[in-house]
Amino acid sequence: MKPSTPFLLSAAVLLSTAAVAQAAPVAPPAFTVKVFAGAPSRANFGPDDITSLNLNVIVAWQNGIGPKGEAGPHTVLSSTVVRYSRSGSVTTGGRCPARSMGGDGNRLIATANEDGNSVLYVVNPGAPEKRQVTVTLATTTTRKMTKVGTKTRRIKVVSHIAKLSPAFLDNSHATDAIRASGVTLHLTDPDSTAFVPANSGDLFAGDYVLDSQADDQLVFAAGLGSGHAMLTRLPLTCVNPITQATSKAGIDDVRWAPADNATLYAVDIKANKVYKVSGPFTAGEAIASLDTVSAASTGTTLATLNDGSGELDPFITGLKAAKGLLFMP
Repeated sequence: MKPSTPFLLSAAVLLSTAAVAQAAPVAPPAFTVKVFAGAPSRANFGPDDITSLNLNVIVAWQNGIGPKGEAGPHTVLSSTVVRYSRSGSVTTGGRCPARSMGGDGNRLIATANEDGNSVLYVVNPGAPEKRQVTVTLATTTTRKMTKVGTKTRRIKVVSHIAKLSPAFLDNSHATDAIRASGVTLHLTDPDSTAFVPANSGDLFAGDYVLDSQADDQLVFAAGLGSGHAMLTRLPLTCVNPITQATSKAGIDDVRWAPADNATLYAVDIKANKVYKVSGPFTAGEAIASLDTVSAASTGTTLATLNDGSGELDPFITGLKAAKGLLFMP
């Protein structure tokens, strides 16, 4: 399917994001949970990925677009990327079939159609309106890797060209964090990614981390880009609320607090809301959006992650379907 041509909308086109009051999810007594933002218009639904750019919060509203770029309801062909101020008001918005996003200085890097017909967009809000969204062409390096498998790649965007270079394979060698022994990865569902803040004091400070969602594990990469990345696999577990037994658990996203008292933003895709969580977070504290426990779907909980043991403990409950997370100082 030929991807749709993105174009930016004026902020004036978007409706107010004032949220309708309703019961908030339940947090520990020291923390508060408030609605940060709702859908920018009636045509927008399904918020998923969230990131930051120049102290603003950026949210991708999927609008029912399929993972291969299939049209959403009423033949909608584009997702909507919206920039919010820290107060939750819309500062600008635009149409782009984004599936995941990340900030890069003054630019936003957005990928579309994760399962096929994939496209990478660069969004530069400071550019003239007709040049704010550009499609990049992809090139790959010719450096060979010793094993055959799907590659996790590094991306460097230069002059509308996305240069891809291998980082590690889905069947690379790694160290198991729990058993401290060598293992061969068998990653089947690479999903969200993050960097552990370098100054957080965390066990994996400075590492790149890949969430292999359906495999119930995280993979930490130290020295990524050096040509000698050291991989650590962390199996994830959670106490099954029904059986009270410790079971494998999968997560949709995970983020580490960059500083004490940082603010957490959490997307609830089924509630069509983004929540703001305030309280005594400590630098290096990890929060994850729980997806499965014992292969049973559950998206109602944000959990704290002990990345020394892989244990997930309920932190905030009462969500409808937790997705993307973002910490900001």
